[in-house]
Amino acid sequence: MRPFVAVIFLALAVVPTELRAESWISLQGDALFDALADKTLVYETATQKFYRSGNTLYNAGQDSWGKWRVDGAQYCSQWPPTDQWDCYFFEVNDTGDGVRFIAKDGSATSGRYMK
Repeated sequence: MRPFVAVIFLALAVVPTELRAESWISLQGDALFDALADKTLVYETATQKFYRSGNTLYNAGQDSWGKWRVDGAQYCSQWPPTDQWDCYFFEVNDTGDGVRFIAKDGSATSGRYMK
């Protein structure tokens, strides 16, 4: 049994760092605002630009303008025609190139900063 354990250990030791699990860091307040202001995120099938003014432009084939703000520990957005604000917790990955928005139900939307 020992040789089998050694083989598993060696196999795990050579896993490339690209395959390691990402660590996520929650942001709030000014840090959250700075992580989004004047930045563009790329999602699987869309892009979103966050303007420092509080406007945001989402494009998944056509432009959709909304508003965004930071409310304490949450990112909040509003999309016409509704005046309702929806809020999400916000995290960045430990490499600083990925983000995710986490809804109250625990579902998450992930994106990457446009280079």
